Amino acid sequence: MKRRIVKDLAFLSQVCTKVESKDRTQISTKLLMAMRPRIGWALAIAANQIGVQKRAFIVNEGKCFKYYINPELIETIGDPVEHEEGCLSLPEEHHTPMRYPEIRVTDEINGEQTLTGLMAAVWQHEVDYLNGILINGG
Repeated sequence: MKRRIVKDLAFLSQVCTKVESKDRTQISTKLLMAMRPRIGWALAIAANQIGVQKRAFIVNEGKCFKYYINPELIETIGDPVEHEEGCLSLPEEHHTPMRYPEIRVTDEINGEQTLTGLMAAVWQHEVDYLNGILINGG
């Protein structure tokens, strides 16, 4: 079953709340069910894009999925550059927001790590969603 992607900008503009330990499995399952039918063209989905106002997202890394639960930015490295992006919640729009080319991040699943290039941009895009920031400035 393909989970519907939320396109309500008022809903998506709300800041998401922390995922509690007891809710991790349920949220991770919902994210996976939303991502599976979009394999091949979607890179990531934030929990609020499927109607769950919690700080979590999933990334399709090609051969596997990576979950981020309660992600936090530790450090930005380098000068931000324009990055062309599209979005499942804003399917008709493409934008070029400024993204840092390298970031240090942490979350409750993966711990601390450094992300670069496309994965750094994807992480920033999804965390913007969790913070109520849309690529169209909404």
